[in-house]
Amino acid sequence: MEALDRVLELTNAWDVDESARAVTANWISDHPLAVLQHAGAWSNLLAVVGWITDDHHDRANLDLRYRQILGRLLEQVLRGDQIDRTARTFAGRFGFRERSS
Repeated sequence: MEALDRVLELTNAWDVDESARAVTANWISDHPLAVLQHAGAWSNLLAVVGWITDDHHDRANLDLRYRQILGRLLEQVLRGDQIDRTARTFAGRFGFRERSS
């Protein structure tokens, strides 16, 4: 469980507000297998989630990897008005640029 301990350590040191850290730590406890699958990228994932939750950034031109785990984390930390729950795609739901066909 060293990897999970490291993920929790990174999360506790994450430079976001306390509520975002708390809901993320709770989510980690509820989804340890998903977290362990992405433990090696955890600091990068937290950086992206932190950047996205800052209202000063334009998300439209950001191309992302790790959509599934990021979507699950963003659901926890974003305010309700920052998520389009009617959108059918990850990009639409979180305000990213749609991929062109």
